[in-house]
Amino acid sequence: MNDKERLSDLSEFLKLVLFSGWVKPEGGNKPVSAMLVARFESGKTSVLGQFMGAKGVLYMSDVTEYGLVKQYLDPLSKGQIKHIIIPDFIKSINRKKTTVDTLITFFNSLIEEGIVNISTFALRLELKKPIKAALLTSIAVEDFTRMQRRLAAIGFLSRFMILSYDYDKNYIKTIMHEIAQSHGEWAQDKLRLPGSEVRVHLPGGLAEQMIPRAEAIGERLHSYGFRAMHMLMSLVKASALSDRRDEVNMDDIVRVLRLSEDYLGLRYNRIGISGKVERQLPLMSNGKAK
Repeated sequence: MNDKERLSDLSEFLKLVLFSGWVKPEGGNKPVSAMLVARFESGKTSVLGQFMGAKGVLYMSDVTEYGLVKQYLDPLSKGQIKHIIIPDFIKSINRKKTTVDTLITFFNSLIEEGIVNISTFALRLELKKPIKAALLTSIAVEDFTRMQRRLAAIGFLSRFMILSYDYDKNYIKTIMHEIAQSHGEWAQDKLRLPGSEVRVHLPGGLAEQMIPRAEAIGERLHSYGFRAMHMLMSLVKASALSDRRDEVNMDDIVRVLRLSEDYLGLRYNRIGISGKVERQLPLMSNGKAK
């Protein structure tokens, strides 16, 4: 696979993450949350920025629990916001510990079972119906290493697909030339997302094909892999939906297994449980300068 194909693959994976927000939740499946982990200057914010303005996406450069709820409670309550994109997560968690703990606890519930009530010093809220949304964000390897144990200890990381990538040394020169020529900006991606949630059927026999992958992800995060299995099932449904189908076929299984192998660190083990880059290999991502 050449560098351009790898670039296209990362975007393809993220598109499936966003399509998962429009798959009707059932059987424990829900919109997939994902976190990009890569070095500084790897273009993380740029690759996420291409989805700014997509249907169902709330793009925020910084966020607090108070600001999010006060400004966006109505669209969240109506299910109009499927994914919240925070291009640089460290901005939101580089505050005092109590503020950060509140935000992480909030996201833990928002991603998983939903928010029914909030009772803090600044905000009190009781809802008749839980508000839910998935999160798509990025963080530098160095910050991930520093925060990883703390985030893992409260179950935050197990709610995400952790996507890692690195640059091939030869392609770094290509990026430098793009910068010199003022090229390399990501164009806005016009996703053809549906206007309402769609029920997508996943035959049990096909779903079982993903059990080994879910177990591998679970082992990597020191868990059983149950959440990983639900996320993989949501992604194959999203794959079918992105092709305007309401039933998953084997092509969707192959597609998601291939992408997850490339970007979840399973093939090359580039980001381990410690958050450390354990092995440098020529596995490319977007090839764009931040």
